[in-house]
Parts: sequence; structure tokens; C-alpha cells
Amino acid sequence: MIAIDGHPLYLQGDFEGEPEHVPEPRFYVQGGPRVVIYYLGEKIVKGRFRVPMGLTPDHKLDPALQVLLRAAECPLLDTKISTNYTLSNYGITAEHNLGFGHYSRLAYENVGITDLTITVPNKGAAIADIQFLAMVAEAEAGVVPNPSVSSLMRRNIVSADCDVRLESPQYEWETGRSMTLNVRNKIDPIVVLRGYVSTTDQPEFMAMSTSEIWGEISYSVDRGTVYDEQASLPSGGWFGVNLAMDFAGVAIARILHPIMQVTDQTIRGTEMMERKTRFLAAFATPALSYTLGKFFEFPGSS
Repeated sequence: MIAIDGHPLYLQGDFEGEPEHVPEPRFYVQGGPRVVIYYLGEKIVKGRFRVPMGLTPDHKLDPALQVLLRAAECPLLDTKISTNYTLSNYGITAEHNLGFGHYSRLAYENVGITDLTITVPNKGAAIADIQFLAMVAEAEAGVVPNPSVSSLMRRNIVSADCDVRLESPQYEWETGRSMTLNVRNKIDPIVVLRGYVSTTDQPEFMAMSTSEIWGEISYSVDRGTVYDEQASLPSGGWFGVNLAMDFAGVAIARILHPIMQVTDQTIRGTEMMERKTRFLAAFATPALSYTLGKFFEFPGSS
């Protein structure tokens, strides 16, 4: 278990999150072909984890998941991850007894979600796979809450809870079998050259590059509607307005301008015929701020 902005979060599988601090050899050819010095670049944390999409006892989205979804759509939010077991060093690693013996339990701050993939399979729980980039926090991490507390009980969201639909023109894929939503953000750590002696090898801040949102809908071919499905088949080009991916009514990804790729339909002998359509999210403005660029909604949450 970890905590996101103080909210506990159940994980499925391992949590990977280790500081990356790769020494780079430097050659001075004038003095010979061998390495004589090395350069320690910025210390950055890269990690990943996966978590089931959970409902609280009062039928709301897990608060930690809500924070993560907000962080994915607006990566420059100040998000923090706390753990009970990650160790690192905040200051200049090479200054402290060659980097040993000065480690403490830490938190990650300025967490940027570089990849968020929500997968709703035909069978099983909806899963969020998350990759992140972060800075090591200066203060120690708080203790993650005890998972045995009754208020932390969760029920996993499954495909029967979810829905995908087009709101204009109104259409619902009743034969939908699975869906995927992916947010991919390119974030770079920025190191600022200072005019004074630095006491840390942490990057100064993070810089946002590009953000791509796409998804995939998989649905079975229904023979009963085969003659009129040309009106609802999202295959290639711009397709309607407001494609809504509804996760149990507690989180809705509303894509205002879905651009559909050509539908893939593979015939596999006696197996059920399925179509898969991948879409790219386009926005009316490329701006990304606290008020623009958001597409997640959380009905019933304050």
C-alpha cells in the first residue's frame, strides 16, 4: 500500500520507484583514451505500479485514484507519493561518505504521470497501470495508514459497471466487450545552472512537453443490426462529439472530439467476431492548465 496526497491506495503487484542517478563517463582525449572523471547528472525517480479501480463503501471513486486521474490530465499538479519502505538521499550523493549511510524513508514530490492506462477487460476488474516521474522529497514520508481500517474497504469496478457511448449523435455500443484509455505525457527534468554552490543534485523543476490521449473500443458483431450499423460504426475520421467512457458512474472520461482510426475486424474461424476501433482525443485548445485540458469528471464527488 502507498499513499497519494495522503490518501491510501491498494496496489496490485509490486511498486517500482527508485531514484535514477546514472554516472556518465567523461573522456579527455588530450590526456589519453581512458576515463578519468565522471559526471553525476540529476537525481530523478522513475517508477510504475498498477492498481484496481476501486469503489468506496458510499459508491464513490477511490480518492487516491481521483488524484491520479487528475494528475494524468494535468501533469504539472503538485502530487505526492508516500511509501513506508523506499530509501534514498536528498542531498548530493557523492558528498556523504560516497553515498552510503545517509539514507532515510522518503516521499516523492512533483509527481508527473507519464503513462496512465485504464483497461476494462471483458472479464475481471478494471485496472489502472501507472508510470511516473518524480523528484525526491526533502522531508521524510508519512506513515501509510493501516489497511485493516474498515473505511478503506473497496470493491473493484468490473466491465458490467462500465459503459462507452457517443453523446452526439446519441449512440450506445450495447455489444461492447472491453475498452482501454491511455494518457501519455512527455515530461523532462530541468537542471538549472546556478551562480552559487549547490547543495543538492535534485533537478530544479519539471517541464511539460507533449500529451497524447487515445483509447480503444472492442465490441462484438451483432447480426441483428448488421444492416443498419453503418450509421453507428466509428471507422476512420472525425466521429461525432463527446465520446464518453463511463467507469461505474463515478469517473467519466469525456472526449469532446474523438478522431477514429479505421476499424479492425478479424475473422478467426468459429470464434466470435469482434471489431476494434482506436480513437485519438483532439481538443479545441492545446492549452494545458488547471481550467483547460481536463476531460475527467467525477459525479457525486466534491
